[in-house]
Amino acid sequence: MTRWILSLLLVLGAYTSSLADTYISGFVEATQALRIQSNSVLDGGLGFQERGYPRSDLRAQLKLSGGGDRDEYFLRMDFVSDPTHTGENSVDLREAFVKLHPHSWLDLKIGRQIATWGTGDLLFANDLFAKDWVAFFTGMDLGYLKRPQDLLRIGLYAGGTTLEIAASPHYTMDHLPNGERLSIYNPFSAQTVNAQGAAPVQALPKDLKHAELFARVSGYMGGHEWALYGYRGFFPQPQGVIIVDSVPHLFAPRMSSLGASLRGSVGSYLVNLESALYYSEDDSDGRDATLPNSAVKLLAGVERNLGNELTASAQWFGDLMMHYDEYTAPFLNSGIDPLADELRHTVTLRLSKFLRYQTVRLNFFGYWGISDHDTYLRPSVDYDFTDAMKITLGANWLDGDQPHTMFGQFQNNSNVYGRIRYSF
Repeated sequence: MTRWILSLLLVLGAYTSSLADTYISGFVEATQALRIQSNSVLDGGLGFQERGYPRSDLRAQLKLSGGGDRDEYFLRMDFVSDPTHTGENSVDLREAFVKLHPHSWLDLKIGRQIATWGTGDLLFANDLFAKDWVAFFTGMDLGYLKRPQDLLRIGLYAGGTTLEIAASPHYTMDHLPNGERLSIYNPFSAQTVNAQGAAPVQALPKDLKHAELFARVSGYMGGHEWALYGYRGFFPQPQGVIIVDSVPHLFAPRMSSLGASLRGSVGSYLVNLESALYYSEDDSDGRDATLPNSAVKLLAGVERNLGNELTASAQWFGDLMMHYDEYTAPFLNSGIDPLADELRHTVTLRLSKFLRYQTVRLNFFGYWGISDHDTYLRPSVDYDFTDAMKITLGANWLDGDQPHTMFGQFQNNSNVYGRIRYSF
């Protein structure tokens, strides 16, 4: 890791005009999450001190940035102490990249970076960049939902239209709960388990055979932002089953995606529409029960300022499984209902309110799985105590009727959390 960072800094120095203009900033943050439900799977005689805190860490982040008109550099790294989880100190290299502007119509961004696109608010159709769901469910700042990736990004600009291409030399899977901080569902044993009972995952080798390619074309038409998307790589989560040494493992099968989005104002509302086709390359007809079927993702959202610094937004997300008859065939005459509906519906609601000259922000975000009968609620309050000091209190409430659904699998993992951040 040290050699890698030093090599990158040498590259930064070679490509930037003046390291003397480096801007240094960062923060120190303490995060404490406390589980508020009994969880026999995790408690299991290990004691509340070890399992009652899904997160208890102290991190210091350092950011360095600078450059000139033709080039920029950026480095962001976290130094983390996490006594209740690993008991060790660690370094998390969040971002380290060089951005070059060789022409007015061309940008190049090379290195470790965090990328995002699409129109959804905590719902993702065309955004297939890696996510960190462990951070999301355990009280970390929302910025940690996005997982860093090694990327080469190219931006081309012509006549009001932008073409963006991002390529990674290897596949980066979503970081999912593995039974350590949160109990999870094992589809092979059909039980909620801790890390010792978690389903094994077959990781893909980090080589060019498992590269990822992302593309987006975007522009404006009549005051509305439109975009077309493409992706070639793998499902972001391990949805396939493979046998390794006579033991079933989960793995991420190959996938391609095409999609589109539209966002703009309609009267006093901000409206967004998005769709994506996920093509399961190794199971195009849906006949292989060990692989995920192709699917269509549909998203519609609306947002409005209600006045008095109160904003409300709502979204509907539809997940339409293709070749559903082939999916349900093994369940016929078995007396067992299929685990998934052909069209799964999820709705969300966000309410945001500023108080005390915008030093206090009240926020509520909720997911309701209409088809899956599960729920995830995220209330929080942020208080800017000073320009440098920020305090956050919040909760993650997870519940569901079935242990295999998106949020139902994390039942009994609900927690409250607090963060104190000092920025410099």
